Amino acid sequence: MEARPLSAIVEARLELAKAVYNLTTELHPVGTYTADLRNTLFHALADQVIEHLGAIIHLVERRQFFGSAFALLRPLIETYLRAVWVQSIATDADFVAIREKRTNAFPPFSRCRAAVEAYFEANGVPGLYAMDKGFIDSLHGFTHSGLEQIVNRIDSTLHITPYEYPDANVMSLLDQAGRFAVMSAMILVQAIEGSADVMSPKVETLQRRFNQLRSSYGA
Repeated sequence: MEARPLSAIVEARLELAKAVYNLTTELHPVGTYTADLRNTLFHALADQVIEHLGAIIHLVERRQFFGSAFALLRPLIETYLRAVWVQSIATDADFVAIREKRTNAFPPFSRCRAAVEAYFEANGVPGLYAMDKGFIDSLHGFTHSGLEQIVNRIDSTLHITPYEYPDANVMSLLDQAGRFAVMSAMILVQAIEGSADVMSPKVETLQRRFNQLRSSYGA
């Protein structure tokens, strides 16, 4: 099937997503860390978030795989939340369960999100990972072949097409994936630096350049 050209506004947002991906890889921290299970799992998970952004960009750029791109957003966000849970919340008992490959050793999406939100609220940063039910339901629907996927694959004549995903939704997908990838890069920087400062100089640089990129693309 011939690929559909992307609209000008989606092309622009795609270029922004590429710039964000390049930023996260350019500023990807290089250094050493204590190689215990907590740190090793954390770094692997945080790095995978950035990889998922790259995959979403690739799928959108091909102009034929929008559904698969949308299906990756929930795993991207869940992987980020899991990285934060591993880094800041998981107990020794949790790591025993992970090491023994027990079923549900990692908390499911909803419980992980709630635990991360509660942790940051207790540490004076409430609402940092607040997500409304509609957004969460849409994440599940896009990943698990729900109505969110189905209605976007049927055109006005009830024919099947992979190209009915609205521009606004594709732009939001790229924005959300980029935002979580940047946050993942930030927590990697903190871990490598061994800093408890939420906004260390390198994190501030990453945040500033991210904001500059978004402004330059009118996002």
